[in-house]
Amino acid sequence: MKQGILKDIIKVMNISGNNSSPIDKLVVLQFDEVKVAYQYEYDKANDIVMGPYNQMQIVLVRGLVAKWKQQVFIDFDKKMTDEILTNIIGELYNVGYTVVACVCDCGGGNMGLWKKLNINIDNTAFSHPNTGDPIFMFADAPHLLKLIRNWLIDAGFIMGDGNIVTKWPIQELLKITQSEVSSCYQLTKNHLDCIKTQRQNVLLAAQLMSHSIGTALKHYLPETDKNMAVDTGDFILLVNKWFDVMNSSNVCAAIPTKRPFGLHLEEQKTILQEVIKVFLNM
Repeated sequence: MKQGILKDIIKVMNISGNNSSPIDKLVVLQFDEVKVAYQYEYDKANDIVMGPYNQMQIVLVRGLVAKWKQQVFIDFDKKMTDEILTNIIGELYNVGYTVVACVCDCGGGNMGLWKKLNINIDNTAFSHPNTGDPIFMFADAPHLLKLIRNWLIDAGFIMGDGNIVTKWPIQELLKITQSEVSSCYQLTKNHLDCIKTQRQNVLLAAQLMSHSIGTALKHYLPETDKNMAVDTGDFILLVNKWFDVMNSSNVCAAIPTKRPFGLHLEEQKTILQEVIKVFLNM
């Protein structure tokens, strides 16, 4: 397996893009590390022994508007750096593809990259090495959702007004849903214990931080401290709306906040501004 930028793939993209419109060649880079088996491998074609490795760094390029995606970089036990990122962006630009955004999780290596590129809450973009245009950096929304869930079940939050948001009302809600028919039938002990590899499961996080759970907390008030149940329900409902905005994929979604950003701009902006306000004041 070749490591680094996949030049042969870039050449194929150059040919396949000849009939594509400029807007179809606006792209987003996604990069992430994937755990691999820690063992030696023999590359018969090149007569070399590879490994052992812990992680594989993968960079995926996908259309911002057009529906396509392609791997363009693979390497092992390699953190993403500004040099690697710049080289990939440049190679794509040379064959007609313009990177306008990057997406990654909030792992330590990626946060080091953000710091090197001066990415922060006030500066969310860095300059394209060829054009000077902004390339916007996004934290992966599903990864952020899992982090929010982890904080909620591990420690909870003290809100700006001093109110407490915690898992305790959800634990009481679970007792209710186990004894009667409820809209929260999906809620299980796994959602609150969430041990080992379960923490990597986005579905468990999305089900816990869902509209049905938030609404049920405010309806059943399953806690001696009713205000805590309401505050936790309100927090979950807000996070659910935020995730809808950040994870939209359907132009015709029934819920306005699930449609692509801009189709219901004022409502979507209001949700994002409220989330920023809540988290900055914790």
